[in-house]
This record gives sequence, structure tokens and C-alpha cells, in this order.
Amino acid sequence: MIKLAIFGKSNFLGWTRGFETKIMSGTNPNQSMIGKASYILQETRRIKKHARWGEIVYCEFLSEIAIKASNISPKPVFLRIHRAELDRPDRFERMNWDNVAMVIADSKHYASLIRERVPKNVKIIDIPPGVDQTKWPYHPSHTKKICTWSMPVRRKRIYSMMLALAGHHTLYIGGVSAADRINSAANERWNLGHILEPDVKFPQWQQDKEFYVHHALDEGLSVAIQEAMLAGLIPVVHRIPMALELVSEDLTYIFDNELVDILHHLKDLDPEERDAIKEKHRKYADENLANDMIHVRKKEVFEEYLSSQ
Repeated sequence: MIKLAIFGKSNFLGWTRGFETKIMSGTNPNQSMIGKASYILQETRRIKKHARWGEIVYCEFLSEIAIKASNISPKPVFLRIHRAELDRPDRFERMNWDNVAMVIADSKHYASLIRERVPKNVKIIDIPPGVDQTKWPYHPSHTKKICTWSMPVRRKRIYSMMLALAGHHTLYIGGVSAADRINSAANERWNLGHILEPDVKFPQWQQDKEFYVHHALDEGLSVAIQEAMLAGLIPVVHRIPMALELVSEDLTYIFDNELVDILHHLKDLDPEERDAIKEKHRKYADENLANDMIHVRKKEVFEEYLSSQ
């Protein structure tokens, strides 16, 4: 069993089942200069000890602790870079790229963007973040209900989606985006007719939904889309670069009227035709996106690396 010394958050580490792992998260203590100096010394020792324990040193996200690990670890680090970190050029500048064994990107699109930021000798591969197929059981429905769920951040464009679909389709919004004050106020003020349900449990909430809409302007390889595919929903995705890595072009759109038309078309299909689309996406997610498959892919990468040392 390979030992993984992990630096960073544990949000997307479901694929590590089957590895022996230890996780070290970073902190930013607010102390006096003397206290900080003592803390830095202790942290340096902890990073070295943690890295020595692992056969593979793995940094989840280009975080402050990853930067420190790249400069302190006695072993080269594997670094997974998330979408948001592309907006932090200062972090790229402070990484010790000479001590990076490999960079892992969420998608082919983001791998190409990362390629522009790191030295040419640093190897970059793309592997999806992984989703828990046991948490998202296949449960297709024929209700023709349209839904979305995501964090209420500007790039997700929940408000814009509500306006685009008003008068054409009812949108069910679950979770924190439904609790957002702007979204709920707009729905009432202009009588948009959407259903906002903040207090829901996943995956139960979407089991009577049939279509999932992802309206974001920027995204890595969206975990929410992958969850929808596993659960048996048909994903309809704004045509940002990563979209075509997950869904066929006929399920993507650029303009709001295209979104409205795609949903009308899908609703008009026979249940058997809609089920075929769901089964196709579930099969793809099972074979390429589920944590079990991500485990296999990363295990192969780690084994190849260790055998070359």
C-alpha cells in the first residue's frame, strides 16, 4: 500500500481510499514576531517529517502549505492545481518548481492554461477530481423538472439563469444558492415562478428532477455536473471550454434562447430517448469520473514514478 503524505485540504480526497494517508493542513498564526519565528521553525520540522513519512508527497491545491512543502520537502511533490489558483500568479512565482515531480490538472483545458504558467520541464497531466459514486446512486426520473445547485458565487450566474428561464421553464434551485438573498428577492419581486429550496438533503432532493443546468462562466471540471451525471440527470451546460470534456455539444449552449430551446427539445423526447441520454452519461461518469477510477489512474501514476526512482 503506497503511503501518501498529503499537504492541504481534504475536500476532494475520496479517491485516496486504498492508500495509506496522513494529512497536514496549513495554518497562519497571528502571533508576535518571536512567536512567528518559533512557529516557522516548528512548521519546517513538521513538513520535513511529514514528507519523509510518505512514499509520495502530494499537495492538494496550490496553497500556502503547498508552496512551503515545495521549498522544504526532501522529496519532489505532486501538485494538484485547482481552477481558482490560476488567479493567484504570486503563488506560482513562490513555488519551487525544481522540486515538483508532476502537476495534476482537473481538465485538459486547465492543463493548457497551467502549461503557460509553469516551467516547460514540469510534467502536467489531467485527471478529474473524482466523485463518490456511492453517494450519488443512479435514480433517473421522468418528471421533466429542471434543477441546479451550486455555491452562490458570481461566476455561477444563478440569477442570470433565473431570468433566462422565467416564462419558459420552472427552475428548482437547491441548497445555498436558494438561500441567497438576491436570488430569493428577485424571484418574488418579478414573480419569476421558480422554486427555491434552501433546506434540502443531497442526493435525495434531486431524485425527482430530470435535468440539471450548469450556467457558469468559468469552471474546472465541475463536480456538480459529474454528480448530476452519476445520479441520472441530463446535464445541460453553458459552453465554456471544459463543457465538451463532459457532455456532447448538443447539450451545450452559448445564448439564453439556446438554453430555453434545448430544454424544450429534451422535454419533447420520449422517456426512452431521455433514458438513453442518462444511461450514456452515467456510464461515462462510472468509467472515467468516479473515485474508484481516479484511484486507479493516480495509483498507476504513482507506481510509475516510484519505479523510476
